[in-house]
Amino acid sequence: MNKIYSLLYHPEAKIDFYNARIKYAFISEALEERFMESIKNALLKLQNNPTFFSVRYENVRVIHPLKFPYNIHFYIENNIVVVTAIIHNKRNPLIAQLRKKD
Repeated sequence: MNKIYSLLYHPEAKIDFYNARIKYAFISEALEERFMESIKNALLKLQNNPTFFSVRYENVRVIHPLKFPYNIHFYIENNIVVVTAIIHNKRNPLIAQLRKKD
């Protein structure tokens, strides 16, 4: 049986998610719902098997939600998955890299 990891969010990752959600809400409520479902599904995958995703930099891994151009940056520490950023693919990934040090 797989171990379920706890999730912890960097405060700015929560802001990232909120801003993206609002962006999609302005387009349509249905799109906002699909975005939230996509992020939720990605986070569930993370929680169930975070080591499946390869390390990109400084022990940080990245998962890509289905059908949306976002990356979820995270690292694993003491059986906890720490989400540092949920950023659009076009944004500079250095944003997420700097948060790891907080």
